[in-house]
Amino acid sequence: MSKVFSFNLIALLVINPAISHCETVYTHISANEIENGSFGCSVSNAGDVDGDGYDDVVIGAPFEDQDTSLTNAGRTYVYSPGTGTLLMELTSPHEQIYGRFGRSVAGVGDVNNDEYGDIIIGAPGENSDTSPLYSGRAYILNGSTGIAIQELISPNAEAYGSFGYSVSMIDDVNDDNNDDVIVGAYLEDPGQSPTDAGRAYVFSGADGNVIHILRSPNEEQGGRFGHSVANAGDTNADGYEDIVVGADYEDPGTSPDDAGRAYIFDGFTGDVLCTMMSPNEQVYDGGFGYSVSALGDINDDGCSDVLVGSPWETYAVGSWSGRAYILDGTTGAPIHTLESPNPQELGFFGISVSRAGDLDNDGYPDAVIGAYNEDPQGSPYRAGRSYIFSGATGSLIREIVSHNEIQDGLFGCSVSGGLDVDGDGLEEVVVGARGEYPNNSPEKAGRVYIYSMNTILMGEINDGQLAITWDHYPAATNYWLYGTKDDPYFLPGINTPYEFRQAVLPATTTAWGTPEGIGDPEDNWTYMLIAVDAYDRELLRTNRVGEFDFVTVITD
Repeated sequence: MSKVFSFNLIALLVINPAISHCETVYTHISANEIENGSFGCSVSNAGDVDGDGYDDVVIGAPFEDQDTSLTNAGRTYVYSPGTGTLLMELTSPHEQIYGRFGRSVAGVGDVNNDEYGDIIIGAPGENSDTSPLYSGRAYILNGSTGIAIQELISPNAEAYGSFGYSVSMIDDVNDDNNDDVIVGAYLEDPGQSPTDAGRAYVFSGADGNVIHILRSPNEEQGGRFGHSVANAGDTNADGYEDIVVGADYEDPGTSPDDAGRAYIFDGFTGDVLCTMMSPNEQVYDGGFGYSVSALGDINDDGCSDVLVGSPWETYAVGSWSGRAYILDGTTGAPIHTLESPNPQELGFFGISVSRAGDLDNDGYPDAVIGAYNEDPQGSPYRAGRSYIFSGATGSLIREIVSHNEIQDGLFGCSVSGGLDVDGDGLEEVVVGARGEYPNNSPEKAGRVYIYSMNTILMGEINDGQLAITWDHYPAATNYWLYGTKDDPYFLPGINTPYEFRQAVLPATTTAWGTPEGIGDPEDNWTYMLIAVDAYDRELLRTNRVGEFDFVTVITD
């Protein structure tokens, strides 16, 4: 469905017929905002859980504990991004103090054959009646009902083992025609393993049975194997997806302290296929493997490649500016080294990584990288940044900045791609900002943003009128059209005063005369639509539209 807003400009605009894509930003807010709730700590594509044909998003808020919940029990939410509709509010089936339900989240495909996407949620601070304190749990939940399908506990449950700190889906690796799951327990150390060496596990999505127990081939004290886990794609062309596991504090052999490692395991057999290390190991810290993701085939060898974050690495300026790497999934050899265009001390570029889909239309998947401590160019302290890089060339495609920048906002603490929220066949990018609290939100309640690289705001000249068309609009209290002249970069209320603001209604067509203040026909005008709720909390802002080449303008 489209909403069309038109007003008479009497040929004030000379529209360039060239089309260039800008983003539309969907904003998601917790239904139970509380101080320090950390909504957006984890984000993922949930698949289509409501059967409407569009991907949905799952968002963790591991420190929420509103109403009758226990302290830091945690919550998780599933939203329909295009409309902003809250589909499910989930609490743990076994709420516990400091359970942190929602610390990790992922869509897992359809594990119960009901034709709806299901989800997995980690609660690393929980423990069952028979498990040690804070050993951790994970839950596979029915995506359409929220009912638990499987409750997973570690086969090596240990006190403070943090089972469920990281979770991921993986396609069927045990030939039962159901998708399976990966769970990390980065502080476990069963048997003769060194303290906090870590473990990871593959479970059947259908029945919850253990398929593989994964351990590092370089176990070390404090190695933190399992801090990050992900489906690696098929890296050895055997028809099964494989597993990538990060051990961000391992430093075997002559590696510097805490340089980090990442490993690829065969999804079918559980055997180690590849050991990966940073191409730029340096004295003390690196954190290679803090974050991991599948990327797809970048180098045309028929096998999937991987993305690994190393947020403590240092280059250019100060300590811990961070890097990320695209690596050959078969050999572990580096393909591209990714660095922030705004490197700074303690920027932590690479704190989160994800496949982003093919956003530059070159036939190769791209990468989204979070740098949640960066604050360049006058941004508030630790406001955060995220970046999209070309998978094919490693070059920067675009920089993403929160339009609700705030001190300690931590924008980029989580990132995800791979979801299509508007059915246009193009993937969107999700960015969490667990410390943000704009407008009337409690401090550090958190926000999540979904960036559509396609347009949903279009301008069209027809008989002397500019018609602005808005697709995939959310249910909102107010819709505002903002405009300004001679500044195509304007952000209403932030870096440029808007020159008019008019309320619009979500009707098929709303018409005005020339908005007050447009003035000289030679002026260059740019427009933006913003939807807000009853508390003036922003739900969506569209891309800008005007006569400038780099905004999306469509003409007949």
